[in-house]
Amino acid sequence: ADPRGGDSLPLNLVYRVSATYPDTRNVIQLDTTLSTPPGKNRASTALLAYRLPAGRARLTLAMVDSADSSSALGVEDSLDLPDFAAPAPALSDLLVGLPDSRVRWRSSNAELPLSPGQTFRHGATLAVAYAVHGFSGNVRTTIEMRRGNKARTSVTFTEPLESNELLVQRRIGLGKLGWGNYTLRVTLTELATGREVSRET
Repeated sequence: ADPRGGDSLPLNLVYRVSATYPDTRNVIQLDTTLSTPPGKNRASTALLAYRLPAGRARLTLAMVDSADSSSALGVEDSLDLPDFAAPAPALSDLLVGLPDSRVRWRSSNAELPLSPGQTFRHGATLAVAYAVHGFSGNVRTTIEMRRGNKARTSVTFTEPLESNELLVQRRIGLGKLGWGNYTLRVTLTELATGREVSRET
C-alpha cells in the first residue's frame, strides 16, 4: 500500500543509479522516474537500461519516493564492464532466466527472458544469454553450474565465432541438481591462441 495512505493516487518512484569508477574516481548518476498505477497492489517490475563506460564500477541503485526524498531503498553491486571497442576478447555479464518468464529484455534483434530473483524450479531449464567480442576462429565454450569449487553439471561445445560483436543464446538443464545455491560460469577459449575469458553469476 501507499505509505502516504493514498491508494487512489499514482506512486511516483525515482530510480537513482550511481556508477563509481575507483580507478578514475569518475561518478555517474542517472535518475529515472516511473509511475505505479493506483491500487492496493503496488507490486511491479522495472527494467532499466543505461549506457555506461567500460571499466570496473561500483553500482548503487536507490528507489526514492518522489514525494518523500528521505525514504529510499538501495542495493549495491560490483560490475566489470568489458571494452567492446578494444581488440582483445571480451565477454559481457550473463543474462539468466526461465524460457517462459514474462520479464523480458528486448533489444534491437532479440528478446531475452530474465528472472530478477535468480530463483529457479528444481529440474528447470535455464535460458542463458551473453555477448562476445574480439574472438576469431574456433572457440570452445564451457557452461557450468558450480557449487563450491566443483562443477555439478556442465556442457562444452566448439564453434566458430568471427563476428566483432555477437549475441549468444544457450539453454542448460538443471537436471537432477539438488536444492541449494549455485554459481553459473561461462568460459570461452580461443583455440588458436589459448586466449580465455570467463564470467559467472
